[in-house]
Amino acid sequence: MESTKSYVAGLPEVLTVYVVAGGDDLVAHVAVRDVEQLHALLMDRFSPRREVVTFRSSIIYQHVSAPVVTPLS
Repeated sequence: MESTKSYVAGLPEVLTVYVVAGGDDLVAHVAVRDVEQLHALLMDRFSPRREVVTFRSSIIYQHVSAPVVTPLS
């Protein structure tokens, strides 16, 4: 997992990498110009990796975030 995480994090299109539990192992947040560039990234950089069995993508249309994390009590 460490080599895959390092590889993905080193790609210029990748903003952040998350190691997650559940149906997926990694989530990579990427910034690309258009769907064609996303397709090229997936086909050229992800598909050839033998440890990548499958992948799926989602497009972010809007983003909202909290500027400060509220302390847990």
